[in-house]
Amino acid sequence: MKMIVDIQPGLAKFLVEYQPAKPGALFPGMRGVTEHLTRFMADKIIKDACRRVGLEGVSTHSFRRTALTQMCNAGIPLRHIQEISGHNDLGTLQRYLEVSPDQRRKASEAIGF
Repeated sequence: MKMIVDIQPGLAKFLVEYQPAKPGALFPGMRGVTEHLTRFMADKIIKDACRRVGLEGVSTHSFRRTALTQMCNAGIPLRHIQEISGHNDLGTLQRYLEVSPDQRRKASEAIGF
């Protein structure tokens, strides 16, 4: 099955110019452990880097949640976000989306008295 991934134009430009050290691998593996960088290794690298600078609770998953929330806050329809994220149903997707205190306040103000 061929998968199409839409990416931000700035990232697309960067990737066109990027020349990986190991041809055929966008993110080559480390120290000969694997042929390419795995999702688990990427998560470990991010967690280790964040721990060194004093950030907690950061992971590849938290980046995913933030990206989906930003799309929602930008007014992207949930069905489109669902397609991009690969969630099977909107209920699962909605559990990913953060709601800020400001958004809750604005929702309450919309009722009016």
